[in-house]
Amino acid sequence: MRLDLHSRNRVWCRPAPAFRAYWVIILFGMVQTFACSISIPGEFLDRVPAPEITSFSINGAPAVIQGDAINLDLRWNGDLNNLVAFFNHTGKDVRVGGIRQTSGVTPNRFVIPQIYVVTGVDGSSRNYSVNILGGFPFPDSGQAQCSSGANADGAMAACPQTITGQDGDYADLPKARSYTGPTQHAVFVNDYTTKDNATNLTWKSCSEGLSGPMCASGTLGSYTLSPDTTTCSDLNLANSGKGYAGMKNWRLPTIEELRTLANFFLAGPTIDTANFPATQSAQYWSSTATSGTFAFFANFIDRNSMSQPKTGSSHVRCVASPSVAYTPAYIDNNDYTVTTANTNLRWQRCSAGQNNDTTCTGTAITATWLAALSYCQGLSLAGLTWRLPSQNELVSLAQINAGSPAINANYFPSTVSGLYWSSTTRPTSTTNAYRVSFSDGSTNTLLKTNAYYVRCVSGL
Repeated sequence: MRLDLHSRNRVWCRPAPAFRAYWVIILFGMVQTFACSISIPGEFLDRVPAPEITSFSINGAPAVIQGDAINLDLRWNGDLNNLVAFFNHTGKDVRVGGIRQTSGVTPNRFVIPQIYVVTGVDGSSRNYSVNILGGFPFPDSGQAQCSSGANADGAMAACPQTITGQDGDYADLPKARSYTGPTQHAVFVNDYTTKDNATNLTWKSCSEGLSGPMCASGTLGSYTLSPDTTTCSDLNLANSGKGYAGMKNWRLPTIEELRTLANFFLAGPTIDTANFPATQSAQYWSSTATSGTFAFFANFIDRNSMSQPKTGSSHVRCVASPSVAYTPAYIDNNDYTVTTANTNLRWQRCSAGQNNDTTCTGTAITATWLAALSYCQGLSLAGLTWRLPSQNELVSLAQINAGSPAINANYFPSTVSGLYWSSTTRPTSTTNAYRVSFSDGSTNTLLKTNAYYVRCVSGL
């Protein structure tokens, strides 16, 4: 509070801690301090704003503030380990872990909830728990049966079979497959979309070139990426610039997004055709480039994914979501296990054969598919129950932009730039199982009698 006694003389009143009284400093060319008591009307104190966070956003996505909880959905929208929040508040300052926060500047690690403490001008405070739903979600592989026989190379049949620990023994992990659509847009009635409830991604129901509720109209298109195809971005100009189905963030999907659609139980096309009618048993482009001249595709006849020259021809299915680089969010549990954020999957930090230490010293070993299943079921690391991961789970670790090995080496040191087994059998050729190459992030199937590397997962 300031009282002007003269144009050259000012009185400053500062509140004493426990009273509605003020210390007054009067400047007359010199400093004098004495106590004064100033009555403050109650209605003035009532106008002091309570300490609150009034808005909160990250990467342009607004949060929902409910009481003392701030909830934000950032799935498929970046690494949770180093995010900067933008916020408005009515307090004096905001702190996290005692560190003063500056909106749009201060980064935080949101793989775990963060407590934002807002302090008011009257010394009161309020705590907000900021909870970010992030990471890169993916559904169960869809494999609902197991390969039969003493060597698990017989026909697919109901689980369990003689050989346990197969993909089909574990249903709906890390979450059940679930789609809504094709859904007709209420205004743009020629537009149909399909929502993946597991990943939160919205897809155009039809392959490019086809239309209608069953994708029965039009001519299926084939496209190259050299020059870059613009067919998905063209959807943003549809409906006189209002966008296809009223959305203006259509684009070619990344390989990580496109692979989530593969169903490892169905014959070709290996996709849920009730939700994606007229999908072809063929290759579909992704936007993930491995070089200036090569890019990844996903094959919906055998579920494999690898790169090919951009001058090659493939089909296209478009997705509507913000475009971000694939960077999984991990939590180091300090017990030689690593948790993938928001999937409840806990990974063996080191490959089979390596020592459980900080840098995974020792030599990784290879094993046949049967031996890999047995090894993981016998692992007792951190007191958990372990298993060989499904193809969807294993490929979620592949980080193509990390180089070779194509994985986050900070969390999975000494990973071999080689092939790792999944627990998923190729249903049309049960002598084969799926594997992931951590040299480049590609996927394929190979004979179960071959020997490849192993990393186990926990989460039932």
